[in-house]
Amino acid sequence: MNFTMPNLLPAYPEIFLLIMVSSILVVDLFLPQKLRYVTYVMTQLTLLGCAVLTSTSPFSPRAWSPIPSTTCSSPTPWAGC
Repeated sequence: MNFTMPNLLPAYPEIFLLIMVSSILVVDLFLPQKLRYVTYVMTQLTLLGCAVLTSTSPFSPRAWSPIPSTTCSSPTPWAGC
C-alpha cells in the first residue's frame, strides 16, 4: 500500500492563518490590559503574512482567470461559442 503525500502548497496561506489566529487568541488570553496593542500588531502581521503567501504562491489569482482568453463572436454570452 503506497501513500502519496498531498500537495499542501495551495493551502499554506490558510494553514498560516489558522496557526496565527490560534496563537493570537492564546497570547491575548494572558496579556494584561496595558499590553493589548500586542494583539493588534500580531493581527496586522498575520494579515501581511497571508497577503505575502497568497501573492507569491504559484496558485495566485494573477496566474489564473475564470474568463477564457478566447473571444466569443456570439452577441449573447449564454448562446455558447
